Amino acid sequence: MTKIIPPPTPPDSMHDLIVDVTSLKEVMELSIKSDAIDVGKWVSWKRHLLKYNELARIYRDHSGERIPVFGGEEKEIPPNWIGQKEIFEKTYASTVELYGKLTRRKPTPAIAGLENLLHPVIQQVSMKHYNNGDFRNSVVDAITSLFDKIRERTDLKTDGPILCDSVFPIDKALLIFSEIDSESGRNDQIGHMEILKGFYRGGRNAHSHSLIHNLDAIKAAQYLVLASLLMRRLIDAVPRPPK
Repeated sequence: MTKIIPPPTPPDSMHDLIVDVTSLKEVMELSIKSDAIDVGKWVSWKRHLLKYNELARIYRDHSGERIPVFGGEEKEIPPNWIGQKEIFEKTYASTVELYGKLTRRKPTPAIAGLENLLHPVIQQVSMKHYNNGDFRNSVVDAITSLFDKIRERTDLKTDGPILCDSVFPIDKALLIFSEIDSESGRNDQIGHMEILKGFYRGGRNAHSHSLIHNLDAIKAAQYLVLASLLMRRLIDAVPRPPK
């Protein structure tokens, strides 16, 4: 006699869906952060993909919003761990996007009024991504805009720490944050140069080279606030007077 397995019972509320998506996201992040070797690290790809598809369909049916649901990969076994990792990463990125859609439906008090804290330039380049739950691109674009502003003000073409080393050192500063004739002014100059370099390395580089990230609404908001502070300082900085 064939045993009939009933389909999984869908969550009966949006709250339950948020709980399930959050759980899937956290379980996948445990795999990402594990010390297991690659050949065995991504074998859970199929289970996660099927779970994501289930939750994405529930969200689609509940909200009427179009959202990716994967097809052939759920049946085809990748030939090696590289293929498994690619599917795992795609599933994780979609899970994070779904998580963002769900959590922004009811903003948390911690990020209420966020736009009031942001510089207009950061609002323009980042808030559309942020409001869509695309926290990764909201952060990457905010940091990119900082270095676009440095290039705009100096006509230099380099990027990242190399650009900072050409613009802000005391002995050859092209832009000055306050003044460099006092110890406190020099500390301000070098300190903000180092913050910009670290922000590029730890923020932009860390998030632009992979779809995998641990950003959520609050973490991304904190990046955007820091980007806004730095954007204000860059716009207020004055060119070094000619000798």
